[in-house]
Amino acid sequence: ILYCIMMKTALVVVDPQPAFMSPSLAKAIARHAKTTHYNAVAVTRFVNSRNSMVFRQTGYGGCFSHSKESKIYECIRELNARVFTKSGNAIFTARGLSAFLSKNQIKKIVLCGTDTDCCVLASAFAALDRGFFVEILPKYCASSSGRHKEGMKILKQLNAVAAAREGKY
Repeated sequence: ILYCIMMKTALVVVDPQPAFMSPSLAKAIARHAKTTHYNAVAVTRFVNSRNSMVFRQTGYGGCFSHSKESKIYECIRELNARVFTKSGNAIFTARGLSAFLSKNQIKKIVLCGTDTDCCVLASAFAALDRGFFVEILPKYCASSSGRHKEGMKILKQLNAVAAAREGKY
């Protein structure tokens, strides 16, 4: 446990965009990021294309590069975090994120954002597969599909959900 406390930690805000996240959640995440110490803060932005597997497999037709729904909320941009664009579900599909985490000697990733049952879930598993400790902040996660609780139940099995250990999510 002491090892976890002393390791370098990054907050990764997953897809804080109008297509997925409410303005109130974006503001809450921004407040959290400003009042909590992290060694690094990164933000992912999902940008769809006709060639992406998300479009080809699911048919999801939102969040194309110049659409209003693909823009990062202003309160999140004000954090001066590094923004990484991705075209898949997991955060590691974002070019440059792995190098950023390595450069900052990050060993633990704290995830928040949207969608709990999709991108946050995929990112948690991908981070574990890459050797990172993972923590999820359920208070700062949501799902545009309405399946937040289902995603949290799966994430709880990873013992990565901060409040789920106490039965709150």
